[in-house]
Amino acid sequence: MRSDVLLVGDGGFADLPAALRSARPGDVIELAPGHHDGEVVVDKPVELRPQQGPGTVTLSSSTGNTLMLLADATVRELVIIGNAWGAAAVEVTGPIAPKLVECEVRAPSHIGIRVRANAKPEVLDCRIGPALHGLRVESAGGEYWGCVFTDTGLDSITAAVGSDFTVADCRFTRQGGHAVVAQRGAVIMLHKNDFEGGPVAAIKVSGGRAEVWESTVHGGAGPAFEIEHGVLRADRTRVESVGGEGVLISGGQVLFAATRFTGTHGPAVWMMAGRARFDECEAIDSDRDGFLVVGGQAEFVRCVAHNNAGQGFSLLQRVSLTDCSSFGNGSPDEVGQTGLFPRTSTGAGVRRVGPNGYRTISEAVEAAEAGDVIEIEPGEYREGVGSNKALDLRAVGEPVRVICENDFVLSLGGDVTAAGIAFTGAVWLTNGITAVFENCEFGGPTVSSGRGGAVTFQNCHLRAELTVAGKLTMSGCTMSESTGLRVMHEECVADISDCTFDGITDSAFFLSDGRTTITDVTVRGATSGLHLYNGTLTATGLTITDTVRHGIEIYGGMGDFSGAVITGSGREGVLLQGGVTTFEQCQAVGGAEAGFQIVFGTTTLTRCVAKDNQREGFRQNDKANATIVDCDSTGNGSPDTYL
Repeated sequence: MRSDVLLVGDGGFADLPAALRSARPGDVIELAPGHHDGEVVVDKPVELRPQQGPGTVTLSSSTGNTLMLLADATVRELVIIGNAWGAAAVEVTGPIAPKLVECEVRAPSHIGIRVRANAKPEVLDCRIGPALHGLRVESAGGEYWGCVFTDTGLDSITAAVGSDFTVADCRFTRQGGHAVVAQRGAVIMLHKNDFEGGPVAAIKVSGGRAEVWESTVHGGAGPAFEIEHGVLRADRTRVESVGGEGVLISGGQVLFAATRFTGTHGPAVWMMAGRARFDECEAIDSDRDGFLVVGGQAEFVRCVAHNNAGQGFSLLQRVSLTDCSSFGNGSPDEVGQTGLFPRTSTGAGVRRVGPNGYRTISEAVEAAEAGDVIEIEPGEYREGVGSNKALDLRAVGEPVRVICENDFVLSLGGDVTAAGIAFTGAVWLTNGITAVFENCEFGGPTVSSGRGGAVTFQNCHLRAELTVAGKLTMSGCTMSESTGLRVMHEECVADISDCTFDGITDSAFFLSDGRTTITDVTVRGATSGLHLYNGTLTATGLTITDTVRHGIEIYGGMGDFSGAVITGSGREGVLLQGGVTTFEQCQAVGGAEAGFQIVFGTTTLTRCVAKDNQREGFRQNDKANATIVDCDSTGNGSPDTYL
């Protein structure tokens, strides 16, 4: 059957739906240059394309999905914009195999492309973003080749339950969340892609399966890979200059083959649990250890670690090593040796460290029995302390300083109570332990706790990034000269009260999951006060002053703020780009831009005040779902549009 060409606009059909009603299978619909508004449903195998080439035709809709594909259609060279909260710019659903070729897909409100119900599209050479979420595949498949994912507020690709698809020759840049998330029951193949890292792990596996071949991960503040559950396999892949670990393993099954980790800020490999095998891998120029194993079952075959700041192989857990080598690192290791935890000996009670006792803390720990008290006399102890026993570390006089700048100053696999000690160096608390620190100081760079544990800080001073994966309690503490607090996992429960965060060089609070409660906390002079990406937050009496950027930024999750005061922000006092939030009796004062900027998401502001800001007090996107009740805007540089 001969195919007809149907023109929309410029003397042809009045609109695209009219042309679709008249089209027969195999017809081509050409769109004259311009903007076409409204939802479009394609339920016939036709081709949609612009009459005069790429970038000349824009489809958009403020309600529902802009373009819904229900047939084996082909869509070429269109700009497709989704403006409706909860909808997608392009929705592909049903047992179909359409094509999307050289299109630009934007969805600042929600999802760029959503694929459902056994659909298997081909998406070729498209640009996806800006978008809150780039691509979400649910119980479906398809192939995605040569695309650019850019400016996503959250994850660029989400592989949800029941999905099985391939992403190849794509580039990922400027992400607000993960480049790829493989959720439980999902399978994703990643071949020859280029990942520019973002604030969190570039590729996260949380129950699904991800296979990565011949790809590169570089830059960003988070790890290249993070696996919690499921399966991750990487082959002939390069990890370069990432701000976190090369791979962070807290569960699941992992296989890396012929992979090179170069210039990572954290350890090239940091393994806490799960099972992993590394074949012919290299760890080079890490700012910390090359291969760090504190838990799980690990096997290394013909692996090399060299020129790392710490040890090449730092093994606090029995591993299998075959034909491995380590050289040129900042600290010597014993490659091939196991059982690096101290041996126990008989005896219990109090063990003294100092002129009247053991020469080093490590000697006292090695001799101690579980439950012993180790008393440390004033002085400077240059060593790293590791233990898998339940111990009580106590300073008897001041100052007691424990310093290990190129490795872990404290690495614990057993419960601990510590009081009056200043630690300089990284601190690691493994999965499932309980740790209590009273009147201690931490000199960084990081304090990290594993999953399932509980950590308490009372009247402590932290000059270190604090990352928690279990329960956290902070009371009466100060944090300074740090990149802030990170709450990263769904099971995290954090309770922060009566604390001060001063001069934080990143976001004082970075909350990407879990439940956080903030009570009577002050943030001064941070780059940003608080980021909420996911999880649940309750904040009462939060004060944020003089941030370089925003005071509060919300991109997802649920937030409840009462009595918050944000003053002197370098940009907006409060920026809302997603999530569900409430603000009651909150203030945004003296910011360089708007007091409350409401772009996306659902929010309710009650009895809030915005004053003396250089732009509007309350600035609202006309599509935002915002309710503003009994609020006051005064002395701002521009009048409010919607108040």
